[in-house]
Amino acid sequence: MRAVAVLGPGGVGGFIAAALSWAGTEVTVVAREPTAELIARRGIALRSVRLGELTARPPSVAVLREPVATLVIA
Repeated sequence: MRAVAVLGPGGVGGFIAAALSWAGTEVTVVAREPTAELIARRGIALRSVRLGELTARPPSVAVLREPVATLVIA
């Protein structure tokens, strides 16, 4: 079971997913198929005053098929 899934990797969800991934949390991103494929290829680029610049590469799926401990809806 993954720890966290983030549904909706827009501005807020993308930030949450990237920050959690950067911190070492097992996170999965749930998005529409084209977005999930794009994240799988390019990752999520994050530019933050606090975290600096980073590219997180969490797994991304269009359908969540396994249970998660926490689901973030963003």
